[in-house]
Parts: sequence; structure tokens; C-alpha cells
Amino acid sequence: MKLKLVFLPYCHVDPNTRDKFCLEMTFPPLGIATLTGFLRNRGFHVDQDDLDRKVLHNNWKFEDSEKLEKLIRMECFFDGKRLNREDKEEAREKEAEKILKLTKWKGFDIIGFSIPSVDNPSVINVAVTLAKLLKERYDVTIIAGGVMGDSSMKELLKKKYIDCIILS
Repeated sequence: MKLKLVFLPYCHVDPNTRDKFCLEMTFPPLGIATLTGFLRNRGFHVDQDDLDRKVLHNNWKFEDSEKLEKLIRMECFFDGKRLNREDKEEAREKEAEKILKLTKWKGFDIIGFSIPSVDNPSVINVAVTLAKLLKERYDVTIIAGGVMGDSSMKELLKKKYIDCIILS
């Protein structure tokens, strides 16, 4: 069995004030690193990736260049109140496609999402949008894990793209 564990990216803003924390350094995703080591010691093939770091690095790299179309606009996952439903989903899927290009997805039996923080609404939107695209493209089992409450779990499971949730 081949597993892919990813720490999901999110829009680095304060959900209360909506001030950006551009390129902030966060604590490394030790939860998936521990799980990766545990599973590898038991003979599983596990690939691990930190998509939050990759998105931040990508945006840092292209921020002052002529290639602005390569920027991944994480804010579209955070606030979509100004857009109608179809425009919101289209904008999120366009940015999610850029995120998908940052790592390998093909050939895995299970993809596990590490949910970094449910305090920030972009986290749920990123997870659901990536899960939708991965399901359509690879028909893979998707599991989400992390510290979350009932409302977050319901939101993640509502669209039926995420197959299972593991708490903590």
C-alpha cells in the first residue's frame, strides 16, 4: 500500500483582523513526520510533503517577478463572500490546480491531509477543493486528520470528497 501524507497550505491571515502574516515561519508539521516514521517502520511505502512551505516558497519566488500568474492566491480560499458560488468554486479550483503541481499525486492508494488549524476558514476550503480535484483525477481514498471540532468535521465530510477523518 502506498500512502501520501501532506501538510495542507492555508491563507496566512489573522481570521479576526484579516491582516496578512505574509511568509510567516510556522512550527514544522511534526505530526505527519511522526506518522510517516511509524508507518515506514511497519513496512508501508509513505511519501510526505509540506505544501504550506511549498506554497509560501512559490509565492516568495514569484512575488516581484513578471510571472504573477504563477502566484498561488491563497486568499481566495479564505474569503469568498464577494463572489457568487460558481465564481468562488472556479477561483478556488484554479488556485488548487497550481497547488497540485507542487508535488506528486499519482500512484497512491491513500492520501492523508494534515489539517493545520481549523481557526482559519481557508483550511477547510483548501482541503475540500484539493480533495475534489484528487477524487476526480485519481479516484483515491482521502483521509483528513488533525485537531478539529464537530462543525469542522461536518464541513469536511459534507461534500463527500473526504472519506474519513481521524482526530488528532
